[in-house]
Amino acid sequence: MSTFNSILKQVLEENKTDNLKAERAAISKLIKQIKGLLKDNKINATPMLGGSAAKETFIGNDFDVDIFVMFNYNEYKDKDISKILTKAIKPLKPVKVHGSRDYFHINKRYEIVPVLKIAKPEQAINVTDASPLHAAWVKKHMTKKPRLKDEIKLAKIFFKGIGVYGAESYIKGLSGHVTDILIIKYGSFNNLLKNIAKWRDHVEIDIANHKTVLDKAKIQGPMIVVDPIQPNRNASAAINQTTFERLKKKTREFLKRPSVEFFQAKEFDISKTRKLYNIIIKADVPSGKIDIVGAKLLKAHEYIEKELKLFRVKKSGWYWDKKKTSYFYYKTELTKLPNYFIQEGPGKEYPEHMDIFKRKYKSTRLVKGKLVAKVRRDKTILDDILKDISKSDYIKMKIGGFKIVQ
Repeated sequence: MSTFNSILKQVLEENKTDNLKAERAAISKLIKQIKGLLKDNKINATPMLGGSAAKETFIGNDFDVDIFVMFNYNEYKDKDISKILTKAIKPLKPVKVHGSRDYFHINKRYEIVPVLKIAKPEQAINVTDASPLHAAWVKKHMTKKPRLKDEIKLAKIFFKGIGVYGAESYIKGLSGHVTDILIIKYGSFNNLLKNIAKWRDHVEIDIANHKTVLDKAKIQGPMIVVDPIQPNRNASAAINQTTFERLKKKTREFLKRPSVEFFQAKEFDISKTRKLYNIIIKADVPSGKIDIVGAKLLKAHEYIEKELKLFRVKKSGWYWDKKKTSYFYYKTELTKLPNYFIQEGPGKEYPEHMDIFKRKYKSTRLVKGKLVAKVRRDKTILDDILKDISKSDYIKMKIGGFKIVQ
């Protein structure tokens, strides 16, 4: 067996689900409970298993279970199905999660999503209504090629390992749906990697050959994956340039020197980070939904990097354990700014503004038709400026504050 194949076999073995029989039994029990509650409340809806649990593409024991409660379209299309479901499943002690349509968590693991039962994607009133159609599309392909289950698992594990998996706003990576589409298009994990390695600045994939002309707003990113179920949708719209470049780079590295390490998410090592970056910040982590908290942390990290641009940031990164620990880190070319900087002012064509500029700055001179002034900086030391940034209204609003570790 080749090194490549032995690695894939090892990865699948290490990510097997323990007690699969018990997992399936627990899911079946909950679906039966929901079905009974819907019947008791005379609600014309049916619970259906969705997501990776339905497709059996979940990884290890760390996976969420999506259960779609599909409401009769004609009867409920004009009604608040979230509100109706709230009352029905109250005995299960659900936690409501606000979204484009409210859904529910049970025991933090099970996600109960109300949807309208539709036959065609055009009938969807909410984006979640088409989700069961996506699952059915994938399962249809898996029926023809059962091996696709393992191929999808390998892709998900690899994408997680190299840090490009997840369509959340703070990750901006590949969703499970996009991963499914890519594997079905290329037929195997190996073929997918070979194709990714050839990708350049932009890639377009239309697996169902819809030949749709997408809205300009939907094709701004580096990757377009036309949704096979909803042809007016770019399924990969979440992916940004940074993630796209990392995906290509890490894929090429893996194909050059295959190793199981590519499938293993890297733990944050502060001792290694200290050697590579001159600024390390421990950020306060606000409370809230995981995707909202992640987005706030990312915005705070990007804001700090922007504020440090005069120090010439060479590279940066951030880490969050999805609990209460988060670090931002930056490598700057400078640690101290010059005591003075040149402030550019208005040109000769604006005499009134030139007068204002002269009153504001004591010493000015004319350079190429524009006034300039030599201005003394209040603060020049990196640590002093970081302390000011930590007290800024923006940082307080997003995360509360941070502590300088290095």
